[in-house]
Amino acid sequence: MLLCVLCWSTSGLFIKFIGWHPMVIAGLRSGIAAVFMLLVRRGRLFTGAVPRSAPGKPARSVPGLILLLAAAFSSAGTKILYVTANKLTSPANAILLHHSAPVWAAFLGWFLIRERPEKRQWVSLVFVGTGLLLFFVNGLQGGSLAGDAIALAAGVCFGAAMVFLRMNREGSPGFCLFLSHCIPFALGLPFIITHPPVFTPASAGAILFLGIVQVGVASLLYAYSIKRLRAIDAVFIDQLEPLLNPVWIFIFSGEVPAPLSMLGGIIIIGAVLMSQKYNASSGTGYDSKLAKGTKN
Repeated sequence: MLLCVLCWSTSGLFIKFIGWHPMVIAGLRSGIAAVFMLLVRRGRLFTGAVPRSAPGKPARSVPGLILLLAAAFSSAGTKILYVTANKLTSPANAILLHHSAPVWAAFLGWFLIRERPEKRQWVSLVFVGTGLLLFFVNGLQGGSLAGDAIALAAGVCFGAAMVFLRMNREGSPGFCLFLSHCIPFALGLPFIITHPPVFTPASAGAILFLGIVQVGVASLLYAYSIKRLRAIDAVFIDQLEPLLNPVWIFIFSGEVPAPLSMLGGIIIIGAVLMSQKYNASSGTGYDSKLAKGTKN
C-alpha cells in the first residue's frame, strides 16, 4: 500500500507538464491504465470478477454484482470528483477535504463489514486532521461552496471505495479497479473530441507515465494490498500521499515546504504509525490466510 501511495503521489508533478482540459487528462490517464492492467493481468484480471456475496461474518450480505458496481463506481467517482474539485476550489481545499476519507472508511467499514476501528485509530484520526490543517494552512483559501462540496464528496467516495474493495477481497479487486478506469475514460471521450489534446514530447511522456505508473501500477498494488489490509488501515496509509507531493517538487525544483507544513507532515506520519502499531503487534487488520493462499 505504501508503494501504491508512492505512485499516486507523482500526479501533481507530472500533470504540470500537461496543459489539457482536466477531463481529457483524467480520461486518457484512465484509458491507458485500463489497457496496461489488461496487458499485465490478461485473463487473470477477470478471475472471480463477480463474487457471490460480501465475504466474512458478521459482515452484511451484499449481492456480488451490486458489490462489484459499488466498488467500481465509487472508485471512478473519486477520480472524476477530485479532478472537478480542483477546477472549482483551491488545490489545498480540494486535497484537505478529499483526505477526509479515513472518517468515512471508519464508519462504513464498521457498519458494513464489522471492521471496528481501535481506540488508537480514533485518536489517530484527530491527529491526521490536525496535521492536514497545519500542512495546508498556508494554502487554504475561501474557495467555492460547490468546489468544496465536490471535494468532500470525493473523500466520501474514496472511503467507500476502500470499504467496497475490501468487501470484494475474495473476488477480484483488480477487476473492480479496471472498471473504475473504464468509466472515466468513457466520460472523458466527449471532452477529448471537443477539446482535442495537443501532444508534445513532454505531454506525451507525462500522460504515459500517469497512465502506466501513477494509476496503472498503483492499481495493481492497490488490488493486492486491499485483500490483506482492513479498509481503515489502507486509507490511513494513504494519508502519506499529500506529504510525498512536495518531496517530488523539492527534488526537481528545490522548493522547501513552510515550517508549519513540515510540522503538519511530522504529525501525520506519527498518526499513521500510531494507527498501524496495534496491527503490527497483534496481526489484526492483516488477512494471513489470504496472504498465504491467494493468487489474485
